[in-house]
Amino acid sequence: MDPRSRFIQYIEDLARRSVDIAHEPNIKGGRRFFLELEHDRLLGATAPDNTGWNLVLMGYETATDDNRHGRRVEKIAFIFDILRHVRQGDAPALHQAYTQARSIGEEFLIRMEEQQKDPCLAQVSDGIEVTYSLRMGTKRTVEVGPRFDHFFGYRFAVDLLQEMPFRPASDPFRWRIIDPNG
Repeated sequence: MDPRSRFIQYIEDLARRSVDIAHEPNIKGGRRFFLELEHDRLLGATAPDNTGWNLVLMGYETATDDNRHGRRVEKIAFIFDILRHVRQGDAPALHQAYTQARSIGEEFLIRMEEQQKDPCLAQVSDGIEVTYSLRMGTKRTVEVGPRFDHFFGYRFAVDLLQEMPFRPASDPFRWRIIDPNG
């Protein structure tokens, strides 16, 4: 499985384990984890009177760079939203949504950091395992909404950094030897 798919499964697993999100993909109305392109499913899965929290993974990208010590650093940048439907004009519910969404998102990030430090917590279901030795880099947060159909909450943009103790070498079995005389 490619690293992007593994990372998405890892975040989805956190959404299943979170008491606040309680993602149950196999139960009707229990889906609470979405990719940004699935916003139509988000709207279909959550009726306006549903007060459940949703995690929307907005983006994921990786970059590799060499640092000053000759080591390679991989950066995983990802963005996720914690959202819930708020009825139009309900100012107290909107304020509460922002406050709770920030708390839930921060809890996700704390859990990710704990899993990096404690190998026992790194084991997650469905054979997904945190295999990176990552540390949290920059974290940015901002209130979002309305998104989709009156969904409000918090957006988290996070950089995870992994310093590799070696410079990767090419795989000799992926290259052909061509006879220059041939």
